[in-house]
Amino acid sequence: MVEKFLTEKRSEGKRSIEDDEERSRPLLAFFGTETPLSTITTRRVAEYRVARLATTSRRGTTLAPATVNRECALLRSVLRMAVAWDELIKLPVFKMAKEEGKQRYLTPDEITRLLAACGLSKNKALVPLVTVDLHTGLRKGELLGLRWEQVDFARGVIALSRRTKSGKGRDVPTNQAVYAALAPLRQAAGGLEATGRVWGTIRKIDTAYHTALTRAKILDDDVNFHTLRHTSPATTSCAAAPW
Repeated sequence: MVEKFLTEKRSEGKRSIEDDEERSRPLLAFFGTETPLSTITTRRVAEYRVARLATTSRRGTTLAPATVNRECALLRSVLRMAVAWDELIKLPVFKMAKEEGKQRYLTPDEITRLLAACGLSKNKALVPLVTVDLHTGLRKGELLGLRWEQVDFARGVIALSRRTKSGKGRDVPTNQAVYAALAPLRQAAGGLEATGRVWGTIRKIDTAYHTALTRAKILDDDVNFHTLRHTSPATTSCAAAPW
């Protein structure tokens, strides 16, 4: 059913499909790929939640409740599709883990350390990727799918199409930091005539990004790529922006 769900969402062009693929791995590992859907009961879901909350992350800390909740939300979506397709009679009850109310931002010192660590990465696109996201607040799917046709240096915006999460197009303002990160890449891609994907063949950056977080000694499990969007002044009120 997980395979059917992912195939369906890919065909619909879901922007966060890579996140779903990543979140499906611990689900499949815990429940088993050959497990009948009917055996995934409310109790089994609760056992999964407890087990995951006690799991140590790659950075040596226990998983954040928000991480486990996103995995459970994916499982719920998969089972809802199973019910809709008559492959499951009843959806089990899902109780989510309590999340902290305070949003996690990167501090100016953490930003400096993270960018320095990104500079040590084998992935040479990591510094401009993180820089652009810090200053624009683009979602990961929007950032990785960015095309040169959307980057308008003359107007100082990144023009997103209607294939955004909200279903609406929008212009995202850029600044000098974004220009400095993208201008050399555009020149290498053909200058004003550049077309196609800004980041070339890069589709995933999670491994490189988490390695950089570890090098920067940012070990909180509630820090992920989406934290850059939270931190960005473009998506944070001036009163709350930490930099």
